[in-house]
Amino acid sequence: MGYNPLDQGQTVLVRDIMSTDVPTVSPSTPVDEVLHIMVESKSSLLPVVGPDREVLGVITEHDLMFKARPLLIPPHSVLDRIRRSHDAWDRFQAELRKALGSTAGELMTSPAITVEETARVTQLADIMVERNLKQVPVVSNGRLVGVVTRAHVLRALLEHRL
Repeated sequence: MGYNPLDQGQTVLVRDIMSTDVPTVSPSTPVDEVLHIMVESKSSLLPVVGPDREVLGVITEHDLMFKARPLLIPPHSVLDRIRRSHDAWDRFQAELRKALGSTAGELMTSPAITVEETARVTQLADIMVERNLKQVPVVSNGRLVGVVTRAHVLRALLEHRL
């Protein structure tokens, strides 16, 4: 086991470091509005929420990049090879859906990876590293209550060092 300042002394919880001012969209939000909200809020992640703030999915900058690049449909022979590989076929369908989608619900990645507000920051860091996540929606009783970023984790690492 390595040294981790967050494991020393007090337990730091996700709710202690998260931001609670989180822009959100609904599944029916048009792509142009999603882009506007993301750019204006300077956020690289938008939770897609239902009427009770349950997290249905997330839209990231990566998801929106499929709208900016040319849509290339492979020749029939290549499609046949892709279809034989379930992983490649699923990935192709997801990319096509994102490229052609016109609403948040069509663009979102679902299910979203979330973290409970009562989780320890060390647990969150494990999830973020393992899944290569920059931001994670924070939930309480299944409802969105905030978002936590890599910067939040690094700030906690600095502030709670003994």
